[in-house]
Amino acid sequence: MSVPKSPKSKETTATGRRGAGVLAAILKSLVTVLVITLLALQVVELGLILEKVSVLGQLPTQEKAPSLPAPTPTPTPLTGWKSEPAGLEVELLDVKADDDGLTLTLEVRQSGPSALFFEQPVLRGEKTYELDPDSLEKARYDLLDVVARGQAEIELRFTPAPEEGEELTLVFNPNHTGDNPVAPRIEVPVEH
Repeated sequence: MSVPKSPKSKETTATGRRGAGVLAAILKSLVTVLVITLLALQVVELGLILEKVSVLGQLPTQEKAPSLPAPTPTPTPLTGWKSEPAGLEVELLDVKADDDGLTLTLEVRQSGPSALFFEQPVLRGEKTYELDPDSLEKARYDLLDVVARGQAEIELRFTPAPEEGEELTLVFNPNHTGDNPVAPRIEVPVEH
């Protein structure tokens, strides 16, 4: 036995379809508004970050007066304790000599991407000096402070002990030049 369909059921089905279409259009509009709002918030957040960075002086802004031209750079000598192109500075803080060898305490400051220990440092003098491998390993570990603080204090131990008054020079990256941007040669005179 079949139940006759009433004319109202056809109207209800048509109304339901229209209602579903309207509901889908409303949901689509809400999603679009939500996406646009989220993008606008991201743009505002990015603007705030850039404003903070420019306030710190890291990015130029339109409001700043034009700066003077930079001075002409002068070549960096191969001797000394600075290497300007690589942003690396090495300063001898202390020298301790004993019967077995020589311990050098150095401060390293770095403001650029460069490798102080790209090659093993050498101590040059009248004799051949050997770098203690344990002191090199510890110095490499201590040099990690440069990443966090911009400077580090390291110690290097060489053997045998030098003669009194012998002229010594500690050379980092001995097979490179002083203007090498990755691994500059740095020569540090050692007075003991």
